[in-house]
Amino acid sequence: MENELSEEVTSCLSTHAPVASDLRLLVSIIKISHEVERIGDEAKAIARRSRKTATPDFHQIPKMGEIAREMIQDALSIFVEYDEEKAKAIWTRDLEVDQLHKENNQFCQSLVEQDPTTSSSVFEVLFISKSLERVCDHAVNISKETVFMATSRDVRHAPEFKKSALRKELE
Repeated sequence: MENELSEEVTSCLSTHAPVASDLRLLVSIIKISHEVERIGDEAKAIARRSRKTATPDFHQIPKMGEIAREMIQDALSIFVEYDEEKAKAIWTRDLEVDQLHKENNQFCQSLVEQDPTTSSSVFEVLFISKSLERVCDHAVNISKETVFMATSRDVRHAPEFKKSALRKELE
């Protein structure tokens, strides 16, 4: 998909000479398709790892999965309808997922301390948690790319939208 979109965008760039918002749209499509491709890679890793684990307790993984699904859905709808407030909400939801991932790390550590023979299976859970955290990061990237596309403001590296600034804003 990413390669097909890239070819279409390249063709459009070379034959139509788009300017301003049209150019931002085309560049954003390329970047967003890359993010969607990475989400697919993480989903594949999650499926593969979930088959390898024998751990019955996934702790915060189901909650993370639900939040990730919502964030992806919201990020893609933002691309279609553009809603900057919804984009910012995705950025703050990512902080929640980061916290859940941290809790999973602590949970997995305690499981291995209790029974070191389960470490292989527990590590699979930990990797699933990390993959879900990355999926949410990709949703954030899609929403930030959409803000750029719609406003020409590059918020990807803006200090007020860094995780540390968002945490302070929530406190």
